[in-house]
Amino acid sequence: MDTGSAGWACRGALNPTKASANRMAEDLLPKRPDMNSSCPLIPCTSEIDPDARLMIRVQNGDEESFAILLNRNRNYVLQCLSRMVRNLALAEELVQDVFVRVYRARATYEPRAKFSTWIYRIAMNVALNYFRDEKRTCRSLSLDVPETGRLRRE
Repeated sequence: MDTGSAGWACRGALNPTKASANRMAEDLLPKRPDMNSSCPLIPCTSEIDPDARLMIRVQNGDEESFAILLNRNRNYVLQCLSRMVRNLALAEELVQDVFVRVYRARATYEPRAKFSTWIYRIAMNVALNYFRDEKRTCRSLSLDVPETGRLRRE
């Protein structure tokens, strides 16, 4: 089978005797936008990331695959977040948020890139949201007079 760049295979090269049928199907199949070829491209399944395969199984309702995915990627996400927030306890809380988001987004997942890239982006967004929310709470000032110190007029 002829393969193009990045593990993509040309459907027209599968069976040259059915070239006319393939030409009619070309209009129905999506084309990769960064390629100049008129041949429709499909990803080779042999090069799909193992975590992406697990995520596809999660999309189909396999809860056990999600547990495997969580166990395989938890340390990676924890390491990324702990470098970002510099607090291990906080990073562990954010890891939970990341996997909740992964589970909620399971229906929209598309294996275009490595799964680790997708989950890294989710982890960074969770960390940035935390920093944004923390910044908002730090800016709020209390207008109440603290009980220990009274204001004096001079």
